[in-house]
Amino acid sequence: MASDRVCKLLIEYCEQGRPVMNNIPPCVQGYYSLSDRIVLDNGLQFLDDKLIVPESSWPGMLLTLHKGNFGMTKMKSKATQVFYWPRIVVCQKFAVSSPSEPLLSHERPSLPFNKIGTDIFAFGGKLYLV
Repeated sequence: MASDRVCKLLIEYCEQGRPVMNNIPPCVQGYYSLSDRIVLDNGLQFLDDKLIVPESSWPGMLLTLHKGNFGMTKMKSKATQVFYWPRIVVCQKFAVSSPSEPLLSHERPSLPFNKIGTDIFAFGGKLYLV
C-alpha cells in the first residue's frame, strides 16, 4: 500500500499532521476534509472503520469483488460497507456479461420439504452447497 503516492502522503499526514490546504497535492485534496477521521493501524489506513483502498489496487479489488457474483448494486453496497475509495465506479463490463436470470414460478408443494432449493457460494477458496 505504501507504494501508492496517495497512501504515502496520507501516512505522512497521519504521522506528522496535515499541512495547510493550499500546500497539498491535488491527488490528496479529496481526503483533506476527511483527514481527522483517517487513522493508521499496522500500516493500513482507515477512514472510520473502512479500509482505504489505494488507487493502484482498485482494478484488482474490483475484479475480486465481481467474482462474488452479487450483481452491480449489491456488489457496490457490500464494497462501500467495508472499503473506502473516492469515485467508486462499478464496471459495466461485468454487468453485461452476467445478466440477472428471470424468476421461474413453480407449483406450491403440498407437503413441507416436498420441494427444496439450493445455492452454491464460495468462501475461503472453497465452494459450499446451501
